[in-house]
Amino acid sequence: MNNQGFIKIDRTGKAFVFGDSLQRSLSHQAGYYSLNSSSQNQISLSRVPSIPRNAELREPSIFQGDIGGIGSTIEILNFVISAKLKGSLNFVQGEVRRSLFLDAGELTAARSNHLDDRLSEILYKFGALDREVIEAAEEACVQTKQPLGNYLIKQGLLEQSQLYLYFRKQVEEIAFATLMMDRGEFYFTVSHLDENPSPLKLNAQQLLLEGVRRADEMKRYKTVLTSPQVVIEFVKTSDELDEELQALLSYIQQSFCNLQQLIDHFKVGEFNIYQRVFKLINQGYLKLADKQQFHEQKLSDSELIMLFNRTFSMIDQFAKKSGSEQALNLGLDVFRSFYQHAHLFQDISFDDKGRLDQNQILAQWEQEDQDSQDFLGQALCELLYFQIFTARNWLSNEEHQQLADVYEEISQLIAH
Repeated sequence: MNNQGFIKIDRTGKAFVFGDSLQRSLSHQAGYYSLNSSSQNQISLSRVPSIPRNAELREPSIFQGDIGGIGSTIEILNFVISAKLKGSLNFVQGEVRRSLFLDAGELTAARSNHLDDRLSEILYKFGALDREVIEAAEEACVQTKQPLGNYLIKQGLLEQSQLYLYFRKQVEEIAFATLMMDRGEFYFTVSHLDENPSPLKLNAQQLLLEGVRRADEMKRYKTVLTSPQVVIEFVKTSDELDEELQALLSYIQQSFCNLQQLIDHFKVGEFNIYQRVFKLINQGYLKLADKQQFHEQKLSDSELIMLFNRTFSMIDQFAKKSGSEQALNLGLDVFRSFYQHAHLFQDISFDDKGRLDQNQILAQWEQEDQDSQDFLGQALCELLYFQIFTARNWLSNEEHQQLADVYEEISQLIAH
């Protein structure tokens, strides 16, 4: 029997080294390796030439584990805060990676590769700037190779104090989103915080308590408000409600709308809209609309195209991340080759944000021999399904599931 020690690989694929002698032997081979080949009795590794980007590989790792095995991200973060550790707590769930930088119980920074956690999305969601202004600024930043925040200040679109507040909001939102991650891996590494000074020093314990409260409440809200596409209907009003709730009621009273439209309009964040709508439903001022009644009113043609364009943009962002920049237009070319109403999409292409030209689509649809919106919705729905289908080879499982869920919601929304 080998008395040096053993390497155990468990059913999840994680490797563990047992035995001081074996650890000393392996220490002479310190570096980064990838799997070269494997068989039932032998594994071959090859040294990789460069250091990977991920913090758990570049920086000293103190501890790591499975999120579900510990219980949740809440327990993990609570331990790090209580121990007043200094470093980076990294959570990985599929393709999503979020990192919290902690220093003796204070949160000093947060990073995320999730699209919803970008500074540009925070600025839009909380009403700092319009979508068109943000997109133009992002394009300018790509050309000039400067951070978005610096560009916005130089252009006079934001003041330094405003940028600080939205930067703080971004860190808070990433922290709250991290607490909703229920599976994957975590790594606590010794990061070089002194080399990346941050003006933020947020009380991590208070953020944790607020995050736990939000997570618990959102679970309760989503038992009724099961999707952002849930349609809300006005029932009655009251002079006893505060100004925020009155504004929400007045907006819904004008026409049917769903949660996502409320989130986009009021710019106060997803959690606050869920909270207010849930409260008004419980108090009898609002109710979930009858689906058939909603479909009789329908979206406008422009709203319908905007709805699909949001999803096409999601696909485009996923495509660019995987190196498939032209995926949407290549898919559209193939789709036109067999679709019976191909002339609807003739001479149309996706722009650099993954959107179809709304005016051009409407102009060509008006030439169709159709007297209802059904045809337009069906055509866009078939194109969306085809784009998701052809993207399956490079989408991650999580991205594919996210798009499939959105497709299902849109299909139900436009169906009769």
